[in-house]
Amino acid sequence: MNRKFSSSALLIILLILFSAFAPASEPSIPWKNGTFNGELTIKVKDGMKNAGFVLRGAFVDNQRMGTWTLTNDKGEIISRRTYQNSISYQSDNFSTPKLSRNEQGSYDYGEIKEKDIIYAKRVSMLIPDDMLNNHPEFNVALQQLDLSGFSAYSGPDLRKKVKLKKAQIPQMAQLKELHLTGDWFYDKKYKTMVFAVLGFSPVMRDNKQAALWYYYPDIRSRMAQIPMQIEHPMINNLDDYFFLTAFPYLIYKVEGEKTLPNKDNILQEFTYYFLEDLLMTEAGLWTEQKQ
Repeated sequence: MNRKFSSSALLIILLILFSAFAPASEPSIPWKNGTFNGELTIKVKDGMKNAGFVLRGAFVDNQRMGTWTLTNDKGEIISRRTYQNSISYQSDNFSTPKLSRNEQGSYDYGEIKEKDIIYAKRVSMLIPDDMLNNHPEFNVALQQLDLSGFSAYSGPDLRKKVKLKKAQIPQMAQLKELHLTGDWFYDKKYKTMVFAVLGFSPVMRDNKQAALWYYYPDIRSRMAQIPMQIEHPMINNLDDYFFLTAFPYLIYKVEGEKTLPNKDNILQEFTYYFLEDLLMTEAGLWTEQKQ
C-alpha cells in the first residue's frame, strides 16, 4: 500500500480536515457503507507502478462482474478480463480454474503457495449492527450458526485456546456485531487480489464476556449447511458469502498501524482510501504477467 501514516492520531486529524474542508469530488471507487456497487474508474497515482494507467470495471454486491480493462496513459487496452465473481474470470490468454465444491459443500480455492504471493496485508474488519440490519439475509443466516463443538481463542492471532462452559458459548441469535481478521493478497496463480478470512469474533448484545475468536476454516463445513436466500448464482450458503467476501465491512486496523477508534466516519474514510490504494496496487501487478 503506497499511503503510510505515522500514527492513528495523525490519520484522524487528516480525515477530519479532509471531510470538513476538501471540495466535493466524484469518488473514484463505488464503495459506500461497507459495499462495492457500481462502475469503477480509477487512475493510478503518481509514484505507484503504472502511474497514469486507468482501471475500469463494475461491482455488484462486492463482486466483480462483467468486463474489466486496464488502459495505459495513451488509452490503449493493456489487459481485458471478464469476471463471473471476484475470483473467477477469463481473459484472452488466461482463465482461472473453475471454482468447485468439496464434499462438505464449500468452495475449494486450492493450495496457496508462498511463492505465488506477491503482495499481502493483514487487516481487521468490523461488521457493525447497522450493516447487519441492512443485509437481513446475511444477518438471519449468521444467527443460525451454532458454534458449539469448535475451539475458541482469546485473540485474533488464534493461538491461545479458551476452555468454555456451555453457557459461555456465544449464541449467535444475540449477535450485535462481528469482527473479522484476514489477509488481502495478490495471488500470482490467479493473477488477482483476493481476501481470505482467517478468523471471526462475535460480539453479543449483552457484551458481558471477553472477546472470543474462532478459526474460520474449522467452521466452513457448518456454515455451508446454512442456506442463503439471495439472488446470486455463486452464493448458495453462508460459507459462500464469507469465501467470496460478499459481506459488508469496515476496516479498523492494518498490520503495522495502530487500531483506529470505532467511529463510523473515521472507519468509512480509512476503508475507502485503503481499498482505493489496494486497487491501484493491483493495477500495477496486472502488467507483471502476460494476461
